[in-house]
Amino acid sequence: MTERWDQARGNGRAGGIPLGERLGREWVGVLALVSEAIAAEAIANHLRREQDALFAFLYCPGLEATNYRAEQAIRPMVVTRKVWGGNRTPRGAHTQSVLVSILHTCRQQLRPAISVVARLLRSPKPEVLDLTAPDGFP
Repeated sequence: MTERWDQARGNGRAGGIPLGERLGREWVGVLALVSEAIAAEAIANHLRREQDALFAFLYCPGLEATNYRAEQAIRPMVVTRKVWGGNRTPRGAHTQSVLVSILHTCRQQLRPAISVVARLLRSPKPEVLDLTAPDGFP
Protein backbone atom coordinates (compact mmCIF):
# COMPACT_ATOMS: atom_id res chain seq x y z
CA MET A 1 0.00 0.00 0.00
CA THR A 2 2.85 2.38 0.84
CA GLU A 3 4.40 1.80 -2.59
CA ARG A 4 1.12 2.65 -4.34
CA TRP A 5 0.74 5.75 -2.14
CA ASP A 6 4.29 6.85 -3.02
CA GLN A 7 3.58 6.28 -6.71
CA ALA A 8 0.34 8.25 -6.55
CA ARG A 9 2.11 11.17 -4.86
CA GLY A 10 4.75 11.12 -7.57
CA ASN A 11 7.53 9.38 -5.65
CA GLY A 12 7.31 6.35 -7.93
CA ARG A 13 8.49 7.39 -11.38
CA ALA A 14 8.38 5.61 -14.70
CA GLY A 15 10.34 7.31 -17.44
CA GLY A 16 10.95 10.23 -15.06
CA ILE A 17 7.23 11.20 -14.94
CA PRO A 18 5.28 10.80 -11.66
CA LEU A 19 2.32 8.43 -11.83
CA GLY A 20 -0.22 11.14 -10.94
CA GLU A 21 1.06 13.35 -13.76
CA ARG A 22 1.01 10.46 -16.25
CA LEU A 23 -2.59 9.65 -15.29
CA GLY A 24 -3.50 13.31 -15.70
CA ARG A 25 -1.95 13.44 -19.17
CA GLU A 26 -3.67 10.21 -20.20
CA TRP A 27 -6.97 11.51 -18.81
CA VAL A 28 -6.66 14.67 -20.94
CA GLY A 29 -6.22 12.40 -23.98
CA VAL A 30 -9.32 10.40 -23.04
CA LEU A 31 -11.33 13.61 -22.69
CA ALA A 32 -10.17 14.75 -26.12
CA LEU A 33 -11.47 11.52 -27.67
CA VAL A 34 -14.78 11.74 -25.84
CA SER A 35 -15.23 15.37 -26.91
CA GLU A 36 -15.04 14.41 -30.59
CA ALA A 37 -18.43 12.77 -30.36
CA ILE A 38 -21.15 15.43 -30.37
CA ALA A 39 -23.56 13.22 -28.42
CA ALA A 40 -20.95 12.82 -25.66
CA GLU A 41 -20.24 16.53 -25.20
CA ALA A 42 -22.34 16.80 -22.03
CA ILE A 43 -20.56 13.91 -20.34
CA ALA A 44 -17.18 15.26 -21.43
CA ASN A 45 -18.01 18.63 -19.84
CA HIS A 46 -19.14 16.90 -16.66
CA LEU A 47 -15.95 14.83 -16.51
CA ARG A 48 -13.85 17.96 -17.03
CA ARG A 49 -15.62 19.67 -14.11
CA GLU A 50 -15.14 16.62 -11.87
CA GLN A 51 -11.61 15.75 -13.01
CA ASP A 52 -9.97 16.62 -9.68
CA ALA A 53 -12.40 14.40 -7.75
CA LEU A 54 -12.13 11.42 -10.10
CA PHE A 55 -8.67 10.42 -8.95
CA ALA A 56 -8.85 11.72 -5.36
CA PHE A 57 -8.55 8.15 -4.07
CA LEU A 58 -4.96 8.07 -5.39
CA TYR A 59 -3.95 10.93 -3.12
CA CYS A 60 -6.08 10.38 -0.02
CA PRO A 61 -5.33 7.31 2.09
CA GLY A 62 -8.47 5.46 3.13
CA LEU A 63 -10.63 6.91 0.35
CA GLU A 64 -12.05 4.11 -1.76
CA ALA A 65 -12.16 4.27 -5.54
CA THR A 66 -15.82 3.22 -5.76
CA ASN A 67 -19.06 3.86 -3.91
CA TYR A 68 -19.73 0.13 -3.49
CA ARG A 69 -20.01 0.28 0.32
CA ALA A 70 -22.38 3.25 0.18
CA GLU A 71 -24.63 1.50 -2.34
CA GLN A 72 -24.68 -1.65 -0.23
CA ALA A 73 -25.53 0.43 2.84
CA ILE A 74 -28.71 1.85 1.27
CA ARG A 75 -29.76 -1.42 -0.39
CA PRO A 76 -31.96 -2.65 2.52
CA MET A 77 -33.92 0.63 2.51
CA VAL A 78 -34.41 0.48 -1.27
CA VAL A 79 -35.62 -3.13 -1.08
CA THR A 80 -38.01 -2.24 1.76
CA ARG A 81 -39.39 0.71 -0.20
CA LYS A 82 -39.99 -1.47 -3.26
CA VAL A 83 -41.55 -4.36 -1.33
CA TRP A 84 -43.90 -2.10 0.64
CA GLY A 85 -44.84 0.09 -2.32
CA GLY A 86 -42.91 3.19 -1.32
CA ASN A 87 -44.07 6.03 0.86
CA ARG A 88 -47.39 7.80 0.52
CA THR A 89 -45.97 11.30 0.83
CA PRO A 90 -42.66 13.08 0.22
CA ARG A 91 -42.60 13.89 3.95
CA GLY A 92 -42.89 10.17 4.75
CA ALA A 93 -40.03 9.38 2.35
CA HIS A 94 -37.87 12.05 3.98
CA THR A 95 -38.69 10.80 7.48
CA GLN A 96 -37.83 7.23 6.51
CA SER A 97 -34.53 8.23 4.91
CA VAL A 98 -33.45 10.31 7.94
CA LEU A 99 -34.43 7.59 10.42
CA VAL A 100 -32.68 4.83 8.46
CA SER A 101 -29.58 7.01 8.15
CA ILE A 102 -29.48 7.59 11.92
CA LEU A 103 -30.04 3.90 12.70
CA HIS A 104 -27.39 2.75 10.23
CA THR A 105 -24.83 5.29 11.50
CA CYS A 106 -25.45 4.20 15.08
CA ARG A 107 -25.00 0.55 14.10
CA GLN A 108 -21.73 1.30 12.28
CA GLN A 109 -20.37 3.26 15.25
CA LEU A 110 -21.64 0.74 17.83
CA ARG A 111 -23.80 3.41 19.48
CA PRO A 112 -27.12 2.66 21.18
CA ALA A 113 -29.66 3.70 18.52
CA ILE A 114 -32.61 3.63 20.94
CA SER A 115 -31.08 6.27 23.23
CA VAL A 116 -30.12 8.49 20.25
CA VAL A 117 -33.65 8.35 18.78
CA ALA A 118 -35.24 8.76 22.23
CA ARG A 119 -33.15 11.88 22.85
CA LEU A 120 -34.36 13.33 19.57
CA LEU A 121 -37.99 12.54 20.30
CA ARG A 122 -37.77 14.08 23.77
CA SER A 123 -36.01 17.23 22.60
CA PRO A 124 -38.28 20.28 22.99
CA LYS A 125 -36.80 21.86 19.86
CA PRO A 126 -34.99 20.56 16.75
CA GLU A 127 -31.50 19.37 17.50
CA VAL A 128 -28.46 18.66 15.34
CA LEU A 129 -27.00 15.27 16.14
CA ASP A 130 -23.27 14.83 16.49
CA LEU A 131 -22.80 11.49 14.74
CA THR A 132 -19.14 11.97 13.93
CA ALA A 133 -17.08 8.87 14.60
CA PRO A 134 -15.71 8.73 18.15
CA ASP A 135 -11.95 9.15 18.66
CA GLY A 136 -10.07 5.96 17.94
CA PHE A 137 -12.91 4.59 15.82
CA PRO A 138 -11.65 2.89 12.64
